Amino acid sequence: MEKRKNGKRIIAAAALTVFILTGCSSMSEDEAALIASADAALGAGDYQEAAKAYEEAAEAGVAPEDSLRGLGIARMGTTDYEGAMEALEAALKESNGIPGAREVDINYYLASCCYQLGDKERALEIYDAILKISPKEAPALELRGSIKVELGQFDAGIQDLRSAISLDETNYDRMISVLQTLDKNGHREEGLQIIRSARERGGSSLSDYDRGRLSFYLEDYETAKTSLEQARSRSDDYQVSSMLGQTYEKLGDYNYAVSLYQSYLTKDKSHAEIYNRLGLCLLKMGNYKEALSAFEDGLAGGDASMAQILEFNQIVALEYLGEFKKASVLMDAYVARYPWDTDAQREYTFLKTR
Repeated sequence: MEKRKNGKRIIAAAALTVFILTGCSSMSEDEAALIASADAALGAGDYQEAAKAYEEAAEAGVAPEDSLRGLGIARMGTTDYEGAMEALEAALKESNGIPGAREVDINYYLASCCYQLGDKERALEIYDAILKISPKEAPALELRGSIKVELGQFDAGIQDLRSAISLDETNYDRMISVLQTLDKNGHREEGLQIIRSARERGGSSLSDYDRGRLSFYLEDYETAKTSLEQARSRSDDYQVSSMLGQTYEKLGDYNYAVSLYQSYLTKDKSHAEIYNRLGLCLLKMGNYKEALSAFEDGLAGGDASMAQILEFNQIVALEYLGEFKKASVLMDAYVARYPWDTDAQREYTFLKTR
């Protein structure tokens, strides 16, 4: 459960966002409306509807490179990575042959599909191509380095990761992501050194939130608690609440962590991550029915980026409740949607015996 929350997510350097089409003035009114509908669905996370609209636009020859790119992203949102690759490769064929920002962007998504389908070598080749065009493309360096580390090419991988960090020494999200990658692949100490250096380098210029989260990953929970409490006193952002709650969990105060998550949700119910943290905390406390409700409430929000995590944790909660038949039905659907999740496959085998 925890590793699914903290695991490395290689999707693309940019999130699943809408690429604003150019040249729309040359479209007919109906064509522009079709593209606008597709963009709106993609922006709202309705990937099936977006895929339908982009496919219709592509078949009609409306802004083909952009329509096919949008179709690829929408299919990624539905975990149809093979279909996404087909659309993205077709989008690249529609380019004018001179690689630019749009083609680099498409290649990020294409590399992500390769990674999700287990073709890490091809993903590396795509990141190599991106870096030939733009050698200081930090996201490509990070993603290439992460894959190299996963493949056991530690020296080459850490060089890429350090290069990515050096391009923006205040990008703490990237440093934490690098730590998680290194930790997952048996190089935790190297990752911790990156975080230690960042905290020392930042010194008094660090915000309370940044000092708090860096301290959290260094397992300096008392400093993390103090800094994050100060950050929360000024702005009760969901990331601050999530990080502070996790700090109290590490300190063994699950009751207070739960109260933090619940307090935040009385004001803002839009962040599935908070529901997931609440559910995980309740599981640890043995409150399985409440945990199940938290995961279900998180899923109801429709956040596609958290869907897999919440679906799996929902199944775990059902197992704890002894509802093996219902858990098995949900696991059938889960493994069909996420066939690459080997841990879930093992859990699926277990449920089949109950």
